Amino acid sequence: MRIDELTRLGYRVVAHKDGQLVSLYGSHKVSDKVGTIVRPGGKGLYLGTLKEFALNYYSGMSDYPDALLTYSYSINDLLEGDPDTGITHPPHDGGEIVVRQAKLVSVEYLPQD
Repeated sequence: MRIDELTRLGYRVVAHKDGQLVSLYGSHKVSDKVGTIVRPGGKGLYLGTLKEFALNYYSGMSDYPDALLTYSYSINDLLEGDPDTGITHPPHDGGEIVVRQAKLVSVEYLPQD
């Protein structure tokens, strides 16, 4: 989703385990503090281009409840992928991008199925 010409939103699903957020890959802790800037280094931060994409493809991958994280990022920090996949052109179910850094803008704790 576009905020403006240079800023987009991306989405990530993590596990909510014992009061902490944990990555589905690597099991490292993830900050739940809105405003936190994430700079993972290495291959970057993987995000879905649409909320529905992140939920459809990544929720339910652990034995714990999920949390949906929404990040904002600058198009200048894009490392891979097309941020407009699913927004302005098909496939309309979204896709995945990789960014150098992103800012956490919201956390939504999801009910466990």
